[in-house]
Amino acid sequence: MEIQAVQAELERSNERLASFAGQVSHDLKTPLTTLSLSLSLIREQLEEDVPGPECVGLLDRPSTARRGWPT
Repeated sequence: MEIQAVQAELERSNERLASFAGQVSHDLKTPLTTLSLSLSLIREQLEEDVPGPECVGLLDRPSTARRGWPT
């Protein structure tokens, strides 16, 4: 009987953890999306004025990383 109680508590704990992870993911997604869009706008504005493509490429890093974010 004790194994069933421990298993039930573990399942409740896992559900709370999954809920927390979902909330944190949602809370972080909005500011990161805003940052990514802001960097895209900066890149477009600076593309002609920046001395070399390696500088503009630095602005692509967050956009490239964002492709792996969960939706």
